[in-house]
Amino acid sequence: MYRNKPYVLFEFLEGHPIEHPNAQHWRQLVQKAAELQALMQDYYSRYTPYRWNYGPNLCHALARAEAARIDTPSARAKYVWLMRELAALDLPPSLPKGICHCDFHFSNMLFRGDELVAVLDFDDANHTFLQFDLVGLVECWAWPHTVDSLDISKARSVVQEYLKHRALSPLEQHHLYDVYKLSILFDCVWYFHRGSADNWYERRKLEALKRLGRQQFYDELFRPEQSGVS
Repeated sequence: MYRNKPYVLFEFLEGHPIEHPNAQHWRQLVQKAAELQALMQDYYSRYTPYRWNYGPNLCHALARAEAARIDTPSARAKYVWLMRELAALDLPPSLPKGICHCDFHFSNMLFRGDELVAVLDFDDANHTFLQFDLVGLVECWAWPHTVDSLDISKARSVVQEYLKHRALSPLEQHHLYDVYKLSILFDCVWYFHRGSADNWYERRKLEALKRLGRQQFYDELFRPEQSGVS
């Protein structure tokens, strides 16, 4: 404040988003996400109650509003299905929370050459499970919207890179599966209008994750790789 007037000083950051990231770009992005979560763990802003904080209660409320707005038999059936899936999530209250960016995409990153120099666009940032950004990175790298199954090898590479910069507790590792399911259920809300109740892209994704199962999901992402014996 200056003479009872608010002001903000901005620093201009030179850099550009990139359209075709290489492996080095990806490593830096994952590193910055991990570092952000390490900094923001247990942080709770006084403005948190005024944000959409990504959790089951918000997902429930938004889905209910969308079903009422569209008001078709298919929308009502989607809502019933989504409520059942939310109820099946296992998200203990002790899971660490903090501020997540929630939109870690290369269009929101500035690079100068091959160096990541800025993370932009925090308007989706909110107080949620700290794994939320990690599953978003897995989603972006290992589950493109053109396919119905997770590339588990790419998913493991993202998780293992993340672990170099922020360790996940055993509880976080065990329930990463549930946070991933929650992220897909939020996608269901964002795209509630598309598809029918029994043939819905986000539903197919969730069913594919359920077929993989919690234990295999955990084993593929966190178990040490077994080397062969010659």
